[in-house]
Amino acid sequence: MKKFIVTIIALVTILGLGYYTVNELYLSKKNKEIETDLRSSSKDKPSSSKEVKKPEFTTLKFVATGDALIHGAVYKDAKTDDGYDFRPQLKYVKPIIQSYDLAFYNQETVFAGEDYGFSGYPRFNSPKEVGDAMIDAGFNVVALANNHSIDKGEKGTLNSIAYWEDTEVMWHGYNKIENADDIMIMTKNDITYAMLSYTSVNNIKPLNKTIRVNEYSYAQAKKDVESIKDKVDVIIVSIHWGVEYSHTPSSFQIQAAKELASLGVHIICGHHPHVLQPITRINDTLVIYSLGNFISAQRTTAQLTGALVGLEIKKDYKTNKITVSDPEVDLIYTIKNNRYRDFKLMPFTDINDSILPNSKKIYDDAYKVITKMDENIKVKELGSNLVSFNNDNSKNVAAVVVPHHDIVKNVKNEYWEILKKN
Repeated sequence: MKKFIVTIIALVTILGLGYYTVNELYLSKKNKEIETDLRSSSKDKPSSSKEVKKPEFTTLKFVATGDALIHGAVYKDAKTDDGYDFRPQLKYVKPIIQSYDLAFYNQETVFAGEDYGFSGYPRFNSPKEVGDAMIDAGFNVVALANNHSIDKGEKGTLNSIAYWEDTEVMWHGYNKIENADDIMIMTKNDITYAMLSYTSVNNIKPLNKTIRVNEYSYAQAKKDVESIKDKVDVIIVSIHWGVEYSHTPSSFQIQAAKELASLGVHIICGHHPHVLQPITRINDTLVIYSLGNFISAQRTTAQLTGALVGLEIKKDYKTNKITVSDPEVDLIYTIKNNRYRDFKLMPFTDINDSILPNSKKIYDDAYKVITKMDENIKVKELGSNLVSFNNDNSKNVAAVVVPHHDIVKNVKNEYWEILKKN
């Protein structure tokens, strides 16, 4: 009996081992077949996961405007119960400025502090809230070298430097004497850039004891450019130059522009004439001879007309070449009432005669100046952002045009009354 049981156990063990071995061989063969099929399938079919390709280029959107010339009427209009607020003056151009990566302007006046007394022409001193509002609007590249840089003496300029040191924006043009050779370098969208600010005119000759204002010379510009050209992709130069209230670049402006172009500067932003001057190119350098006033309380339509000059900076990853696109210009105007109050900067795209009488002539005059050296410069059209409500039944009014944003509150009441009746 024992022999029988042992025999049975032995047979079961042998059969079990045999089954296990056969099964393992079968599974091994099937796995190999599956692997072969998968390899074959991977050859025949493209991978479902897309390869991430490095982009061929990167871009920066850049916009430039002119002088923040803060006359007494401008800061008095911004007075509040507890200080100053200039943001309402900029609210209609703020969306344009904030649509760009880099936004440049010339801060014509210093922030010497309240102890010096706020003042307008001829020795300017502005509330620091001007800077706060400009930064809030989107400006992040600020030129400081101009003929009003030391209107309140070197101590007043030191106070202004202290303000800019506490911001995160790029600024250049005057600095403490020990930091006079410092040049800020920043990077955005993988494009590294610097801005150099110079003036060719000074109302007061700086003593250069505690501060230095950057005066233009070819030798100084060459020294500065050579110190950074291997560290940056893009060099922007701001220069205070030219003849006040002239729409034509002077011989000095043309010569200095050629000098800067020869150094490899990509963009030249000019100011000081307080009116617009043409835009052109010298080889690969874009030259904006004068951006006019950004905001001021000056009197003529030419002095109240400025520009936001927008463009694209492109960096080719393969060649590292920088290309500056053709610019597109938003003409702007400082609107104010007859009492020099209610200052508002507005783009001409949002303007018609109900907002600015004789707007077409003012626009056309500015257009001719901007495009005088290059007829291909694109300037956005007058009133192109306005919405037209046609009324075929009205014999009195063929069309009523109102702006697309809350400036509609300022449109003449009779237009709305006509709309209601029809």
